[in-house]
Amino acid sequence: MISNSSNWYEKYRPKHVKDVILPNTYNKFFMDMIDSGECRNLLLYSSTAGTGKSTIAKAICTDLNADYLKINASEERGIDVLRDQLQRYVLTKSLTNKGKIIFLDEADKMSYTLQCALKAFIEQYSKNCRFILACNTVNKINIQLQDRLMPYDFDMRKAEYFNEVKDKIFDRLSKILINEKIQIENEKEILTLFIEKLYPSLRNMIKSLQLYAEMHGKIDEGILKYKVIDDKLIELVLDGKITEARQFISSNNYNYTDVFKKFDESIISKVSRKSEALKSIASWEANASISSMPEIQIAACMIELLECK
Repeated sequence: MISNSSNWYEKYRPKHVKDVILPNTYNKFFMDMIDSGECRNLLLYSSTAGTGKSTIAKAICTDLNADYLKINASEERGIDVLRDQLQRYVLTKSLTNKGKIIFLDEADKMSYTLQCALKAFIEQYSKNCRFILACNTVNKINIQLQDRLMPYDFDMRKAEYFNEVKDKIFDRLSKILINEKIQIENEKEILTLFIEKLYPSLRNMIKSLQLYAEMHGKIDEGILKYKVIDDKLIELVLDGKITEARQFISSNNYNYTDVFKKFDESIISKVSRKSEALKSIASWEANASISSMPEIQIAACMIELLECK
């Protein structure tokens, strides 16, 4: 039986720092911060998506019982964000008297103007507000802005990190499948190989399990051949790197129907002209279904989606 929950990753996202799956040194750093009762100004970065940057930021806010404002900088990236939201937020009284935190997710999508203004803003308000920025491409963050934050690398690809967390990941995934009443064949063997394949992105692991279970009603060895499209594709498209995006699709052998579904799930929410983007995806997906070269239809769609930003 498949759960009615639309998103397992959000449903099972840890609420507290102690429950976030992290290597030992990471866990100690963040638990010490919670024990101190004070958040630092942080820049959490990793070239690999799904390693826990947003999860740990939200958990810090929860454990410190702080008021917090989350801004997705890929959707609200201009200087108006500072004037209309950030400044108004820091000037209002805290409801908890435990301090305030501003969390800027996907901070590498912020405009240059906003990044420059944010430098002075952090200096001005850091006494009564803390700032957490999360991003995948740290070199897109202004150096002067980086200097006002404590950088923390969330690259989890080291072998020692994997050895520390692999059993915890296995237990987390196993409990999710039990709770969702999903049968899995040869659990020990299949889940172990599955984790090795998709590590370090726990988000991709959970998304893959959910999508495969919804299609097949159970988890079997077919999951080891199943592919969930990496969020890197969306970054390439929105950054205007169409040639690299095409190469990424080809090298991963993604099915065109899955690519269009990914566009629908991940791009429409990130562009300003949403209706046009939706129409473009629908039109080019239909063309691809009858084309001898669907990759050309995907490329044309990516160009139109970029124009919808």
